[in-house]
Amino acid sequence: SAAVDALGALGGSASAFVASRYLPTEVFTADIAVRGDSQTVLPKIVNVLSRLGTIQEDSQGSRFPHIAALIGSGFLNMNPCLILCEVISEAAGQCTVRLSAGAKEGLIKQQTAKKAVGRVSQLLA
Repeated sequence: SAAVDALGALGGSASAFVASRYLPTEVFTADIAVRGDSQTVLPKIVNVLSRLGTIQEDSQGSRFPHIAALIGSGFLNMNPCLILCEVISEAAGQCTVRLSAGAKEGLIKQQTAKKAVGRVSQLLA
């Protein structure tokens, strides 16, 4: 996964091995309302995610317009977190955006995924 690859880049191949095998993946999802249609909301999401981290290539398709990024979160934004943003519905000048984040957590829980979703939703609001 992208989060495991990022851990490997930070601490060598041993840390990627340990993260992928032994650390649980914490997941958090939230739906937020964003003003605009998908044509205006997607570029806004890309702008926010590119400021926070690195846009990831899409290896799996979604039936909704979407974008994914690897961003820093948790304590001092040092924990890598993969976040997927999907525009799941449109109605009268407003979109519902589903933010789904996943991150590896150690013994001390940092709520990395939840904090990443919170940061992105604040910037999109």
